[in-house]
Amino acid sequence: MKDGRGLFTHAGVRMSAPRAAILRSGQSLGRDQMACHHCDNPACVNLAHLYVGDAKSNARDAWLRNRFPSRKGDHHPRVKIPDSAIASIRVRVASGETRTALAQELGVSQAHISRIVLGKNRVNV
Repeated sequence: MKDGRGLFTHAGVRMSAPRAAILRSGQSLGRDQMACHHCDNPACVNLAHLYVGDAKSNARDAWLRNRFPSRKGDHHPRVKIPDSAIASIRVRVASGETRTALAQELGVSQAHISRIVLGKNRVNV
């Protein structure tokens, strides 16, 4: 599979290798349950590393172990202005450049520039 899990057939049904490993061990998995990993290795089929969970428990486990990628600053998928430009925007506005002119130059709204200047967007930059 493209996510690193191998494919396996169990009882005539094609599924991920970790799911098949759990089923072959005699444990049951409901339709809303999945084979989750303590080891963070999607290809692993070691039963000592697998547990039965649902999407919520799997996401919680990933969050607790810092497995989610950073979605702040430049890493956020909707970022329009890079972190490196934030300080410059604040300096330019403090020097008298208009927020409207900056917004046009950077392709964002004047309100977006205002939120940056006021520290409501990208506070930690």
